[in-house]
Amino acid sequence: KCSSCGNTSFLFNGNCLPCTPQTKCSTPSTTLPCKVYEDKADAACDICDSGWSPDSEGMCQECGEDCDACDLQTGVDSCTSCKPGLYLVEGGGRCQPCDLMEGCSPGNITCYFSKSTCSACVSGYYLSDGVCQSIFFCHILFISLSDGVSRFIFHFAFTSFPFSSLCFCVA
Repeated sequence: KCSSCGNTSFLFNGNCLPCTPQTKCSTPSTTLPCKVYEDKADAACDICDSGWSPDSEGMCQECGEDCDACDLQTGVDSCTSCKPGLYLVEGGGRCQPCDLMEGCSPGNITCYFSKSTCSACVSGYYLSDGVCQSIFFCHILFISLSDGVSRFIFHFAFTSFPFSSLCFCVA
């Protein structure tokens, strides 16, 4: 028979039973004790999943909809980090949308304060230092007119090939 248990188990009828892991916990605590109910106990958590934060007892609580993590002492809407596509306003607590970036593939925008960067571009753009640049190239077309003289005509078109942001000429 046990008289006390460690932080990852709880005492029930003289036995040490393991604490039940929390479903929203990504890093269980080894220092905080389990939160004990009548016949079960939830394991304390140091780091919760995205959108959740541990309270003072290590129980994961849901944060406000824009928060990746929050300060539960201030309130669930007091963000300490933001979900992807949002940035933490200087002074903290609130999240704002990142600047939209032309050509950036959805879900690939990250930002620090108001400066946005992209990690992947849609077709027709290439990535250069976190910014999507438009890709285009030109063809030189030879056309013989009715006077018998050949003329050069430049034809610009978008492509998905990453040549450069300058015109790439093909004869």
